[in-house]
Amino acid sequence: MASTSFDVFVQREQEAARRADAASIDWQAEKNEWLFQLDSLYARVSGFLKPYIDAGQISMADSDIELTEDHLGVYPVKLRIITIGTKSITLEPLGTIQTGSRGRVDVVGPLTRAQLSLLDAATETMLIPSTNGRNRTGMKRLSDGRWVWKIVTRDVLELNRENFLNLLMEVANE
Repeated sequence: MASTSFDVFVQREQEAARRADAASIDWQAEKNEWLFQLDSLYARVSGFLKPYIDAGQISMADSDIELTEDHLGVYPVKLRIITIGTKSITLEPLGTIQTGSRGRVDVVGPLTRAQLSLLDAATETMLIPSTNGRNRTGMKRLSDGRWVWKIVTRDVLELNRENFLNLLMEVANE
């Protein structure tokens, strides 16, 4: 009798593995979408700061760095540096395979840091992505939903101009 139960168990697990393989993640597509989302974030931030950049009060520069992530390997991304007078604030991408979100960029000031997280617009909860190459419950591909950047400090805030400017002052220790 034990072997019959074991046979059923083995068959059930083989079927689960076949279904998981059929739903496996296209990691190249995920990386491409992550890089698109990162570029979109930088464009949005540039828009928030445009009046100050045009007036010569703020400057921005990009620097190339490499990220290393499971399933994605080593790949280049842009780090964005915002200079306001004597203060430099860096937008530092950490990657797309992040606990609680589908992407994270740290906003690093002289004394502190905050987070920008890429979250599904349809949910108020954070996602916990799988990193084992299979699409598990709770993990959504970047292509599966409408993703939005949110500011994560003590609270989770919408990424808009006012909140972003307040964030810059906070990480600049003002």
